[in-house]
Amino acid sequence: MQDEVEKLATIGIIHNFGQTPHQVFQRVHPRREEEKHRVERLDTIAESLIKLPFPLHESHERVMALTYSLTQERLLCSPPCKLNVPPACKSYLQWGFADNSLRFYTADNRRMLGLYENLHIGQISTALFADSKTLITGGADSTIGVWTIGFTSDSADIQSRTYLFGHRTPVSVLAASRAFSTLVSASVDGQVFLWDLNRFDCVRVLQEANNGSRTIQCAKVNNLTGHIALCSGAYVRILTLNGHLLVEQRVCDAEDDEITCCAFYEGAANEWVERVLLFTGHKRGIVNVWSLVTLRDGAWHLQLIKRLMHVEPTRGEPNIQVPTITCVLPMSQAVYTGDEDGKVYEWNCVQRQGAGPFAGWR
Repeated sequence: MQDEVEKLATIGIIHNFGQTPHQVFQRVHPRREEEKHRVERLDTIAESLIKLPFPLHESHERVMALTYSLTQERLLCSPPCKLNVPPACKSYLQWGFADNSLRFYTADNRRMLGLYENLHIGQISTALFADSKTLITGGADSTIGVWTIGFTSDSADIQSRTYLFGHRTPVSVLAASRAFSTLVSASVDGQVFLWDLNRFDCVRVLQEANNGSRTIQCAKVNNLTGHIALCSGAYVRILTLNGHLLVEQRVCDAEDDEITCCAFYEGAANEWVERVLLFTGHKRGIVNVWSLVTLRDGAWHLQLIKRLMHVEPTRGEPNIQVPTITCVLPMSQAVYTGDEDGKVYEWNCVQRQGAGPFAGWR
């Protein structure tokens, strides 16, 4: 380099930014291995769901909750008035006793870990876990209790954090999202509140009381999008956390049908999903899979993409009694559905040709 000015400028650039190397690679980098062999998940291949021929579980009790335990690597079923304690599910709690108590037991030998009375005036009507340490109970006294639970090797401890007031009739439905620190509560008169789980304040009223004409059967909060699903009769309402109504749509074909349970697919490990999927359980053993889409005019719409049936219709037995779906658990590669007779079925996704590390294997 003969020019002294250019030489000094180059030296200054090297001292400040480092020496720029020559081009090392002449070709495009190959795609990452996990992207090349990415296994498709439920949000992209929900149309391929097929039912296994035999029930996965039979308990002869109504299935009210399904929990997949990662530590035990198996599916756990809960009858009415029973909840498994996450995340290990080594213990569970029960309510609905004559003394209005809440009781904790070990899952392996049913040894009692604790008994707590008078959490509410009267019976506990519903309960759920917001996380592994926060229990939320709804009572027949129209109040909502928020509790902190802890466990030792031989006992369970429960401490009251606060009570939430606002409902005037018994609390019937609870739905929570720890990701958004929100709680949705509904009472038998149709009133729906949205609560902040950090400040324990009422954020807004999602639905006014209507004397039970639009009683909420079930509700869910999507941990990925924050969408709130409220199911009443044959209709589904999808709202945002700000209370904005996205869509209200009838999702039942028969006049005497109604929605009995619902669930969002929330991905695996908070991954991004291609489509927002909503599962609705119905009478006659039917589960409908809906995709939340936007139309050309910008309106939101629930598009039916798959119908799952516990019992296939037969010509010889047109009046066969099929139990009602009571619980749905969507996971990344399978969907589990439970009914009021205690049967749980598994629906698996079929990988398309060329998708996944074992493409072509059947």
